[in-house]
Amino acid sequence: MHQDRLIGACLCLYSGLRPLLLETPEANLVAGMKWLQGTYTQRFNSRHKLWGHLLQGRYKAIPVDQGDGGDYFLTVANYIHLNPVRTKVFDLEKESLLDYRWSSYPLYLDEARRPAWLVVDRVWGHWELRMVRRDVLGIGSFNVMEIVLSDDPQGFDAAWEKIRRGWYFGSDALALMASIDFSSMT
Repeated sequence: MHQDRLIGACLCLYSGLRPLLLETPEANLVAGMKWLQGTYTQRFNSRHKLWGHLLQGRYKAIPVDQGDGGDYFLTVANYIHLNPVRTKVFDLEKESLLDYRWSSYPLYLDEARRPAWLVVDRVWGHWELRMVRRDVLGIGSFNVMEIVLSDDPQGFDAAWEKIRRGWYFGSDALALMASIDFSSMT
């Protein structure tokens, strides 16, 4: 996914949604998403002998703070990876989240199958792991069970509400920086 300098951190497909956590070191999200959506549509249509539009509507992009003071990046990665469980699309009583093939979560643990575009260092860095499979399994399983056993899986983490409803996710400094950038455009 390094075309137009997009760096993929995680993804999970479910119920017609396709949340992605991407980094754009060159501030080129529009060009990168145009390439990604166009390429995905062409390959999907070719594989399934279809034609026409596949993805409907504009994507939603939320700037995520990369500052040292918060775990914003990790929170968004957890939100994306645990969404099928939280929204009850995936039944943990029947399968492990490691079996959910439409998520990048299992690929975090299987370096041999991990595609080159999936960069896991940033998320693992927040966990301060030495990238040991059993550590990732333990942390991921704990997060999943916390959500599953919660009385309110939809609203389990207050930060997740900010991801769902907000226009940015991070510190007040990020909001100020973004508002200055937007005001300079007018």
